[in-house]
Amino acid sequence: MSPFGTKTAAGHPVAVTVVTARPGCATGNLADGGYRIGLEARDTTTGEIIARADVMHVDNKPSGIVAGASVSPWTRLGETGRFRYSSCYQVNGDSGAHIHLEVINQHRYSCYLKRAAGTTLTDETVVGRVGTHYSGQRAAC
Repeated sequence: MSPFGTKTAAGHPVAVTVVTARPGCATGNLADGGYRIGLEARDTTTGEIIARADVMHVDNKPSGIVAGASVSPWTRLGETGRFRYSSCYQVNGDSGAHIHLEVINQHRYSCYLKRAAGTTLTDETVVGRVGTHYSGQRAAC
């Protein structure tokens, strides 16, 4: 699902658009690591691009997840998959199946919320904030 919420801190609606849906690994082969889905969040009141997120190692991508498509926080982007061992996806078993989530602010830096190892996350767990203006990378909120 999209990692973006529906409103900014100011209460403005957020629109999210798919900007890329392509193989995630440099080989271009989906078997090496699935899809990388690129999303862009825009404040619909100001028109400002707030942030971008890349979700990688996506399997079973729905046919409607293509560049230009609009998505909501509940739009299914695909599933976590297990791919063959490669330089891009160095996993040998099902216990290592994972996704990567990279969130990039349009200006300055986003932040993350610390979670202990083993913390259960749901589809409504906040893991960070975008559109913030932290002065450095890898900053806790």
